[in-house]
Amino acid sequence: MRLFLILLVSLNFELSAKTVIIGPPDGYSFFWAFEPKTDLEKNAFDAVKEHLVKNKGNVSNYYLSTSKLNVSNAVYEFKVKHHSEFRNSKHTMYMPFLSGSFLYNVKSKSVTFVREPLPNK
Repeated sequence: MRLFLILLVSLNFELSAKTVIIGPPDGYSFFWAFEPKTDLEKNAFDAVKEHLVKNKGNVSNYYLSTSKLNVSNAVYEFKVKHHSEFRNSKHTMYMPFLSGSFLYNVKSKSVTFVREPLPNK
């Protein structure tokens, strides 16, 4: 019985998870933490989340650079960077092709993704 209790206690220390939250890079914010102020922003953000779910993406994998409404084209734009561009670990694959802009067309209520040009290395 004593050995069993020692085993349980040691497993308890081994299995306890330690969550480490690293802040976003300078000039960026967490995309999932975007707080819409108007109905248009809320609709655009919800449409982008749905677009990511359909394409097997996740909002938490992106950092938000800017968000703005282009009135002349009736497009709401979220400029984002994928978290892999700021990787600190060799276990994270570098995927710059996932960075770019999500464009929400206000008239057709559709979302498109426009990639940033890839850097020449």
